[in-house]
Amino acid sequence: MGLTAKLNFAFITVIVVMVISGAALGVFNLYKSVHDSATEKLETSKKQLGDDMLAIANGNERLALSLLESPGFNSAYSSKNKDRIGREANALIDRAESEASVIVVDDHNYVVYSSETPSKSGYPLPDQGFLYNKAISTRERVKGSTTISVTGAPCITAIVPIPYQGGAVVVTQAINLDLLTGFVTKMALMPAHITNIDAALYSAKDKRVTVITTGLLNKDNGYLDSLSKGTTPPLKLTEVGDKMYWPFLLFEESPEKDLSGIILIATPVADIKPQLLGIGIQSAVSAILALLLALFFANSIGTSTSSSIKFLIQRAKDLAAQKSSLPALDVLKGEFLELGELMDTAVASLRSSVQSLKTQLLSREGDSGISVDQLEAANTQINTLNRQVASQTRQIAETAKQINYANQQAVLLQQKLDSVIQIANEGFLFLDQFGNIVSANPAFLNWLGSTEAEVAGRYCYDLVKKPGDPPDGDATAFSKRSNEPGELLNAFFPEGFIYHRQQKRVVEVFAHLQPIMQDNTVIQGYILVLRDKTLHTEAASLRQEIVTFLTDSIRTPLSSAEPTWNALLANASQTMHASVGQGLAQLHTHYVQLLAVVDSLLMIYGGTIPSSTTPREPTVITRLVADCLEEVSALARERQLMLDYKTVTGLPTVNSDKDVLRNVIVELLRKMLDITAPGGRIRVESVLKSNEVRMSVSSSGPALSAEDVNDMFVGFIQGKHPEDSYASRLAMYVVRNNIERIGGRIWAESESGRGTLVYFTLPAG
Repeated sequence: MGLTAKLNFAFITVIVVMVISGAALGVFNLYKSVHDSATEKLETSKKQLGDDMLAIANGNERLALSLLESPGFNSAYSSKNKDRIGREANALIDRAESEASVIVVDDHNYVVYSSETPSKSGYPLPDQGFLYNKAISTRERVKGSTTISVTGAPCITAIVPIPYQGGAVVVTQAINLDLLTGFVTKMALMPAHITNIDAALYSAKDKRVTVITTGLLNKDNGYLDSLSKGTTPPLKLTEVGDKMYWPFLLFEESPEKDLSGIILIATPVADIKPQLLGIGIQSAVSAILALLLALFFANSIGTSTSSSIKFLIQRAKDLAAQKSSLPALDVLKGEFLELGELMDTAVASLRSSVQSLKTQLLSREGDSGISVDQLEAANTQINTLNRQVASQTRQIAETAKQINYANQQAVLLQQKLDSVIQIANEGFLFLDQFGNIVSANPAFLNWLGSTEAEVAGRYCYDLVKKPGDPPDGDATAFSKRSNEPGELLNAFFPEGFIYHRQQKRVVEVFAHLQPIMQDNTVIQGYILVLRDKTLHTEAASLRQEIVTFLTDSIRTPLSSAEPTWNALLANASQTMHASVGQGLAQLHTHYVQLLAVVDSLLMIYGGTIPSSTTPREPTVITRLVADCLEEVSALARERQLMLDYKTVTGLPTVNSDKDVLRNVIVELLRKMLDITAPGGRIRVESVLKSNEVRMSVSSSGPALSAEDVNDMFVGFIQGKHPEDSYASRLAMYVVRNNIERIGGRIWAESESGRGTLVYFTLPAG
């Protein structure tokens, strides 16, 4: 298929789709317009019919009230004089020029007088109905649609009970041909001029159409006849044939079972066939004109484009055949001319490149021996790399075995620690950082008389009472008493009472609270140990056994694995896959947490701080201090402070934990940076005294108060220290713990004119 044929096909397809879419939209809009017009006419007519029905009912009600206000009627009704009642009723109807009928009913529901034809009396009311019973029972006026007349046809009725005497006056207006014809005529004469409206009455009692206006006679396609033969009358807008019907339920507020009838308002739906012909002709003319224009433009575009493409194809063949003489590009225009020039340039460049490659190939034929040597060297390097990869694979496999073994040892040690806690005579409470109970051992649960599920989440001091506190005061589980994890230390009391829940028994205990800290900076939780005073003597002897067990059977195996951990973690990035190294780091975190729990227990029972498991290494103090000063130099420049370092010659190396010592010096420098005035100086000094290295970090001022110096390393105390000093005081508390763990001491001094000095010592050698 050529370019012209493709353009013709594309244009024709688009035109056909657009014409069909436009025609379909026109038909839809025409159909919608016709039906919307008919619906609007019916909706307006239904609203007007409702207003007319209500007006008739109100007129009937006024007529009944006027009759009851007549003294002659009341006298005649009291004496049951039918003739006088008839004269009073007829006179009132004549004055009102109404076509309504009056029925007077006594208190036994017998008709005393009726103006309907034929006029009868002395018989029971034939069809009382819902509205009549409602009026008699409530003694209130009602109006609506009923079949209370002698004929049983639907009518508009107003029922007014006769006061003080019983009975009622019923005024009815029959829904007949005159009423419906008058309604249709009225709609045509109104300002809206709604014509072509007809109506029909369907009697619910007779189940047939009883009244039809002239416009529907023999023009309803037999639909109304079908309603009289059992077809269900419509209860919503319905279209049958060329007419649309809208039902008007005779007073919709009545229950459906008492519905007296339905007035069907009808209007014809305009025939759209003649207009469809016009839409078709218009669409056809538009399609023909569009097709002619499309064919003209497609042929023009195809002819001009095809000639340029053929010229370019022939030129490509000439370039491929390397002809020396080529026709000029003047016949081309626009983008085709640009394409031809690019073809010529590309072929010329390619020929030049080929010639250059030939020249280079000839010049390098003598260097082939050197290339072979380089290839052999590369093969040798590849073989070496393969051997290294195999070695690394074996190392990874060995490391995986070590990880599995370490994991098994950690699980075993965890089980041993659980066994110690379960069989201990002391009460153990494992708390979160806010003092809520996470778990408890059997000894404590036995003292309290509760299960672990009952105490989980409870605040520890709700169960362990301070001397003098009552035994009640239970609180909700996991209640947060403070946002500060260190607040539990301030609320601690060393002696307390545990009251049994079911029995009148109390256990007097000694209490010991130990925080569990991760990386010596953050409190993760607490261990609260409770000792029965009566077993204090036995506990004293048992303490040494527990310390020995924790040290020899648990902590020693754990701490012995630290060098292996350090070696594995140091080489993880070079020797292991990233996922293996990540899993190893997570396992080491669990190992550190387990070791922290054991250290906390040793501090509780042994009263000593276990030595760090990190292997100590010789540390050059001068070099370490220089690194620390470099780390805080940016902060010092920002605060306009000067840093310097003073030492002595021959200072020995210190065998210590280098990372811990570095963190201590950095934190002390940061503390001095915070308390030193701008333009001041901070100095680090180190000297050798006896068998220890004494270091000091000094600030030029201002001096601190005696209270601040005494509280520098005690941590944060709730109620005594401001909330914004929590982080700095916790950091100084960690510094003191770290110095004591590596075997040193730390203290502070401050005086006016000299500033503040912090001293700490390290074992030499």
